[in-house]
Amino acid sequence: MIYNLLEDVFGHPKNNASTQMQFNCPECAKLNFGVPDDKYNFEVNISLNNRGKYNKVCKCWKCGLSGPLFFVFKKYATKRQIAEYLKYEKEPAILSQIKKYKI
Repeated sequence: MIYNLLEDVFGHPKNNASTQMQFNCPECAKLNFGVPDDKYNFEVNISLNNRGKYNKVCKCWKCGLSGPLFFVFKKYATKRQIAEYLKYEKEPAILSQIKKYKI
């Protein structure tokens, strides 16, 4: 499930909500010499919008890291994790990344 994959990449979430998950920010940890600050400022939103598509966005309220989940995800994930993530995706913008990663 995608939630397990997010936990694999970003670590254990503060909450187990189905649409809004809070993690320690990987960018804040990087800026802090690899040590997470345990403030869980990095939020990932995976919710169904009114057009029947999933919103997949994320934002850190401390450092400002934000954007579509995939573009932040690929910065911190391994190629295996990216391949696993792409199994959950059906959107053309995401599928165009498959060639780039030779998956």
